[in-house]
Amino acid sequence: MRIKVIGLYIFFIVNTVWAINPVVDTVDWSAFLAEQDMVWDKMPHSWKEAPFLGNGQQGTMMYQLDDRTIRWDVGCSAAHDHRPVEKDDLSEKNVPTLNRGRHFIGYLQLDLPTVLTGGKSRLSLWDAEATGTLTSIDGSANWTALVHATEPVMRFELKATGTLSGADFSYKALKAQNPRALRAKTPRTPANPEPVTTELSDGVQTVVQNLYAGGQTAVAWLQKDCAGTKKLWLSVQHSFPAKDAIDKAVAAVRTASLADQIVWTKTHRNWWHNYYQASFVSTGDAYWDAFYWIQQYKLASATRDKGWIIDNQGPWLQPTAWNAIWWNLNAQLSHSGAYTANRRAMASALSYRLGINRDNLALNVAPEFRSDSYAIGRSSSGWDLLARVGQPGGRNPMDGNIGRECGNLLWALHNVDLEYRYWVDTKLRDDVLFPLLVRAVNYYRHFLIEKDDGLLHLPQTYSPEYRRAEDCTYDLDLLRWGSGRLLELASEKGLTQKNQPLIDVWKNIQKKLVPSHINETGRMIGKDVALASWTLGPVTVSSFL
Repeated sequence: MRIKVIGLYIFFIVNTVWAINPVVDTVDWSAFLAEQDMVWDKMPHSWKEAPFLGNGQQGTMMYQLDDRTIRWDVGCSAAHDHRPVEKDDLSEKNVPTLNRGRHFIGYLQLDLPTVLTGGKSRLSLWDAEATGTLTSIDGSANWTALVHATEPVMRFELKATGTLSGADFSYKALKAQNPRALRAKTPRTPANPEPVTTELSDGVQTVVQNLYAGGQTAVAWLQKDCAGTKKLWLSVQHSFPAKDAIDKAVAAVRTASLADQIVWTKTHRNWWHNYYQASFVSTGDAYWDAFYWIQQYKLASATRDKGWIIDNQGPWLQPTAWNAIWWNLNAQLSHSGAYTANRRAMASALSYRLGINRDNLALNVAPEFRSDSYAIGRSSSGWDLLARVGQPGGRNPMDGNIGRECGNLLWALHNVDLEYRYWVDTKLRDDVLFPLLVRAVNYYRHFLIEKDDGLLHLPQTYSPEYRRAEDCTYDLDLLRWGSGRLLELASEKGLTQKNQPLIDVWKNIQKKLVPSHINETGRMIGKDVALASWTLGPVTVSSFL
């Protein structure tokens, strides 16, 4: 009782002091973030160097195509193909991406009446708006762009004078094709239908991509001349299995164009202002301050609370072979910065999507394991997380490496555990983390072999981006963490062997799981496989140990 009284007294004193001297935010946020803004003193010529905007689902980038054409990409994280998993050819590498990955949509084009001689732009992090100036001989044009923080609409404004006064927007529709399939020259058949363009009676224009396997992606836009300034509102929507994306896009554009633009813009800015103030970091170094805050901006441009898992493209799809979620590193790392930055909403998509797609996590394993196991393969659609997983020893007829890659779900659940630990959300623990972790650990139980040394060993699996090995460290470390964490969570929940019979199984894994193999240089990839080099794109680093 004495301890409780002292604790209550300390609590009372702390809160009284706080009430008398509350913490005051003394950061001049507008001025501070202005120092971190991205600034271009010349026109970007590719997406890699372009100003980018997004609201977690829709996104755009601006860059110059030629001396008379500017491109604004139109992206949507929701826009996937939905070809049935039952038709996947498992011998085709990364077939989930080919059949259910992101597809091209189209882009907004600014056509200039004369040759462009230069341009400058600035991306305001604080307001999440891009502004810029285009110049020609005897002409100029000022533009602004934003992707609204809480409404599914982008807005573009242009005020041109002199030789650029005839500049005008047009939309260029693309076929709903899979970038990876185009790159590999393995088109999906039947192909998705050609896009259909329509102009409505109130001037709203639309392009609809109806998909062969169901659903649709639709773009709607409306352009108005307002006292010499051209304003264009655009919305891109995706629906599946329903085909109502077009109705949603048209309604969004009409609502935005009729809104009080001052209030509409203020709502957008207020969201971003509140977002930034969740935490503050200053390193004392201008370069790293800018790097950090640009990443925070990018994070909120790419995902939102219970929104889309950040895949390898975000809302800014480009010609690529990685038009999906990659689970062997990318998804986990893309969300990792949100925890320490106190931005739970930017991390929640991972736990949310895993939770609502748990039945598909069971479909990812071979039929004989589906009653008690969950797992996920190397790449998947953001819609359904359907990606057949490898298994220890190999899974035919899958690619030899992908067919042995097994640990990715456990790594993703480590992220979910971080979300739970940072925000102590017992509902997340009980509804998502614990039940999914039980089945993810269960998957490995089917393959563990107790050998003469009395230890549990794993047949050959694949260490992502490297090579195959028995007793692969990637899998052993994740399995050791997963089984140990289950014991901790079971204790938190007050579970005993009587109401959770797997407790003894997890204890046995902790006791008998073979240690990671080591040699004179340290930890190895697995049994008889040392880390001697790695390849990242065109760069190979060898003998760094």
